[in-house]
Amino acid sequence: MRTGMRAALASSAAIALIAGACANPDPDEDTSSGETDTSQEETSEDGDDTEGETDGEAAPSDLDIPAGYTHLAAAVDGEYDGETVTVLSQWIAEDGDRFAQAVQPFEEATGITVQVDGVTDYTTTLVTRVEGGNPPDIAQIAQPGLMRTLAGNDRLVALDEWMDVDQLRGDFGDAWTEMTSAEGTVHGVTWGAFTKSVVWYPAAAFDEAGYTEPQTWDELETLMDDIKASGVTP
Repeated sequence: MRTGMRAALASSAAIALIAGACANPDPDEDTSSGETDTSQEETSEDGDDTEGETDGEAAPSDLDIPAGYTHLAAAVDGEYDGETVTVLSQWIAEDGDRFAQAVQPFEEATGITVQVDGVTDYTTTLVTRVEGGNPPDIAQIAQPGLMRTLAGNDRLVALDEWMDVDQLRGDFGDAWTEMTSAEGTVHGVTWGAFTKSVVWYPAAAFDEAGYTEPQTWDELETLMDDIKASGVTP
């Protein structure tokens, strides 16, 4: 399934997302690598039990698949029935079980087996496997910085090689696709996010002191220095 070996990975962003990419990036080539692309859509797949069907005609009529997701439609049609997609994540124990259950509808609708591997030393394991030429088909990456590093080293597959990214942006919104992007290229699909690094402050006292909200990290540091120098905490 790794005919392309550009490092079959999935992307990440913000705090918890999964997205996918993989193997042969040629969208015109009908190989098993296309199947890995369909797995990237599992986060938006409603799932419909077509297990045992051979003609693949019932599932597309039951599932409302947008036109931009051609590989997903092909998967539901049974084109990749019997293939296996590997997913590496940091979800273990109950979280791992929940995620495995979440992809079951996709497996039932497509006949694709999703092998979910949850590990504790996630970052080290992922980087080691990628650099060692043994990447997973899809990776859940919680750190936007790690995603951008991998993308910058040409270790992630751009989703526009597999699907209509405009459709994805329309479905998810700019804020979510930006979190899964590097240098303007979308590499993943948001699975979930946790808000961190939020700065809370008393707005009335803040305004009374004449402070304005910083827009950059440098402005935030300058503001903190000004607050400390004033001796008054809003």
